Amino acid sequence: MDSLRNGLIAEFLFDGNALDTGNSGNYSGQVYGAVPTADRFGNPGSAYEFDGINDYILVQPAPKLNKEAFSLSVWVRYGRDAKLSWWNNAIISQDGHEGRRVFQLSTYDNRVTWHRFFQSDEVFVQEPVRTGLWEHYVTVFDGSTHKLYRNGILMTEKPGRLEPNEEEPLYIGRKSTDEPYFFFHGAIDDIRMYDRPLTDDEIIALYTENGWDNPKFIAAAQRAKSGSDSVEIKHKREPNQKLRVENTNFAYSIFVNCRAEDVKFHDVSMPDLSIECADLRRTRLHNVNFSNGKISDANLSDLEIDGAQLGGAYIHNIGLPPKGHPAFVEGAKQRPLRFENCDLQGSKIENCNLSGVAIERCNVQGTTIDGISVEALLDAYKLSRQV
Repeated sequence: MDSLRNGLIAEFLFDGNALDTGNSGNYSGQVYGAVPTADRFGNPGSAYEFDGINDYILVQPAPKLNKEAFSLSVWVRYGRDAKLSWWNNAIISQDGHEGRRVFQLSTYDNRVTWHRFFQSDEVFVQEPVRTGLWEHYVTVFDGSTHKLYRNGILMTEKPGRLEPNEEEPLYIGRKSTDEPYFFFHGAIDDIRMYDRPLTDDEIIALYTENGWDNPKFIAAAQRAKSGSDSVEIKHKREPNQKLRVENTNFAYSIFVNCRAEDVKFHDVSMPDLSIECADLRRTRLHNVNFSNGKISDANLSDLEIDGAQLGGAYIHNIGLPPKGHPAFVEGAKQRPLRFENCDLQGSKIENCNLSGVAIERCNVQGTTIDGISVEALLDAYKLSRQV
């Protein structure tokens, strides 16, 4: 697509070097430790591998950004043993603290995040990164809104602004500070920076450049087309327009940026269903097989689970988002949870804050706290009361 050269302020294809092949060619990078590796097509020496310890590429001076519009495109492969905890693995950043914080495409826990500091809310992909696989990420700023795309699909968007700083260098594979967890572990390739917002068609063109596509997407598309026609519905936004689908196979379909209030699914097979960046308030799930399912980074306040089998369930990291999380609210307090008529036999509670917890009218036979029998503790308490 010819338009992909328009507004291209910097381009790093990493074909054995870190030269800038953008329109000006003024922003070549200095490589520190990173080594050439195979790109997503398997071409040797056509991307850079970073060890997650001290490898990075420095671009100084950094490309001059347009505060009214900006786009960034990059291919990334996280290492299979990359450490994904708290803030980590900066892909590309201009973040020097001391009033020079421009942007940071990095990782929060295991989600790619467009970190905008205090200039806008975080824009992030809710689905965890898939280590060992090449994935394409694009950020777009149109003057009022930041958008984050993965593999050609819009993941989320938030309003905000952009404040460039020409004095702050551009770092690839780390941020400007020496915080060890920000050094990227994996491979990076084909970075492009624009002084304009890319269109959806241009983002797809970058994703499918040179014939690339995710093999899983190709297989899904082939299976979906087998024995049936493909129907495309776009830009249908009339508030009273309703769609009725009955006795229909729409496996491998994709719904993007759609409104779906009060939608009902009845007697439907939906294994491997993926729901990302969705508002599911007041959702009701009844008589549902959710075995091996996963709910992560979710607001489940006032959720009620009734008559459910939770054998083998793993419930962890529950509570209010910590400081630095995109959903953190200063001064918010955790409301108590309530368990009633639950069979928790043989369960384990570990590394949890149980202050103020009340246990009433429960069978505690065999229950221990740090190896000490609760029954023995209660007996000792009763004896002390008799003295």
